[in-house]
Amino acid sequence: MDLTLHVITQILGVPDTQEGRLPVSGISIDSRTLTRGMLFFALKGEKSDGHFFVREALKKGASAAVVDRHWISQHKNGQEGILIPVKNPLVALQEVASYYRKRFRFPVIAVTGTNGKTTTKEMLSAVLGMKYSVAKSEGNFNNHIGLPLSICAWDNTNTMAVLEMGTNHFGEIRRLCEIARPTHGVITNVGKGHLEFFGDLKGVLRAKAELVDFLKDRGTVFLNGDDFHLQSFKGIVPQTFMYGFSENYDFSGEELGTDPSGFPKMRMGEAEVTIRVPGSYNLSNGLAAAAVGRHFGVSWEAIKHALESFRPMDKRMTFVRFSGMTVFNDTYNANPTSVQQALNTLKERQEGKRKIVVLGDMLELGKRSRKEHQNIGDCVVQLGLDAFFGFGPAMRSATDRACKLGMNAVVHSESKSDVVEKLLRFVRDGDVILIKGSRGMKMEEIVAGLQEGSKGEKKE
Repeated sequence: MDLTLHVITQILGVPDTQEGRLPVSGISIDSRTLTRGMLFFALKGEKSDGHFFVREALKKGASAAVVDRHWISQHKNGQEGILIPVKNPLVALQEVASYYRKRFRFPVIAVTGTNGKTTTKEMLSAVLGMKYSVAKSEGNFNNHIGLPLSICAWDNTNTMAVLEMGTNHFGEIRRLCEIARPTHGVITNVGKGHLEFFGDLKGVLRAKAELVDFLKDRGTVFLNGDDFHLQSFKGIVPQTFMYGFSENYDFSGEELGTDPSGFPKMRMGEAEVTIRVPGSYNLSNGLAAAAVGRHFGVSWEAIKHALESFRPMDKRMTFVRFSGMTVFNDTYNANPTSVQQALNTLKERQEGKRKIVVLGDMLELGKRSRKEHQNIGDCVVQLGLDAFFGFGPAMRSATDRACKLGMNAVVHSESKSDVVEKLLRFVRDGDVILIKGSRGMKMEEIVAGLQEGSKGEKKE
């Protein structure tokens, strides 16, 4: 970033500081990682308030701190450094990001969808990175805070940007588009996510439509044709490309089963690619990345190299082997659609004497929660999995359902320590275990508990 405090105050419509020429090297909302020259935004969160760390940020060399104007009236005395008072520091951050975005003329690709957003974003960044200098949103920086921070990290060496856009309320993607002004969009799918706020799949589709609506007069969109919900968006955006596993699409692939290690394979154009991430659904994510890559002139050889070199991010179907077991850590998040995909992946594994699933509650399902958890119980039984460990009050509906349908090895626990204790007594050499749950359930703690209770860990 190459802005000055003078420019920042102009953007925010506040009086200029005496140090207006002082450069701003970047944006920070965390005093722990702030480096000298950054502009600190004191954001209020559910668990913390950035205003408590203003003094620390200024002592570490922040060029200034953007603070709530009401807070400054009570805390200005004793502060050593420049304070910029605004009505709302979060809105101020978004305004700075929106201004900074206008400095760049390169393509900006927004990726959204119920499932696969982050994986597709990472795959797409890898593919485009074979030819371009790509700025991407880090981790899951996909909301009203993370996206502005991602934009503010761009620099003049970048020639393209890939941004992830998440949502759990109507209007959020529209707002993210107003800030980022994407030129291209990718929608991976429409699934049963955040039903507490969207109501049903029609509501989810309506939320994703906000990206299509933004692009309809001036953009390009890539849609997963295999998701019939997205067929309704065809033709709305001037340049619409459908991708999927059918010859009828603009960009098509052919599924080729799995390799000896259980990784899915596909053929597309001149390339035959193995995606080294478990789950056939990841072929669709790779196909989306390839479709966009070809649109921007990336060669088949480069696409193949990028996709075959790709490794999943932490807690997204990564796996470890220890004490004779294989544990799939898919604990980053969960909704009914992604849980069913993960269960199918577990069933498809060729290795393993027994297949065991450990599931935590799926959150934000509202009135649909009990029914959707019961459906998961149905799925576990129908797939013929060997054991089902449930954790959390909502998952009780799933385990009760599995018991009612005659499954024998079913355990429900109200504590993670109980889950770990019972798992350690149950598992044996050769077992394959899937562990998954919504982010708020922190199911990775069960993975850690198993590792701590076992010996001979070997990471893959």
